[in-house]
Amino acid sequence: MFIMKINFDDIWEKVIKPLEGKTVHTLDEKKPNKIVEVTNEYLKRNSENDSPAQTIPKEVFETVYNYIMDKGEISRMEINKTLPKRFSSIVCTVLAEAPNIAYELRPVRLFKKEINN
Repeated sequence: MFIMKINFDDIWEKVIKPLEGKTVHTLDEKKPNKIVEVTNEYLKRNSENDSPAQTIPKEVFETVYNYIMDKGEISRMEINKTLPKRFSSIVCTVLAEAPNIAYELRPVRLFKKEINN
């Protein structure tokens, strides 16, 4: 058994950028979020709560991803304490798409996925 460590830039290019134009649903409440645009600097999403679309810097995702890779896991509550805006639902939803990240729902937390060989 080993834990897959993937560079964040690869996750951004191969997992997050392809979400552009798609609708993802939050992990716990299944609320729809349309990924309007993904650039090298940010992800822009439209949710039922946002008007206009909310832009989330790439660094937000990278910070949370690297925390998970270093510490093993992070809860949505910890993300809310650390990040100034209410990004935690979409950050968790998007990062859960990564092949090396798994999640639990109650409470919502992301953790490194172990891969069996």
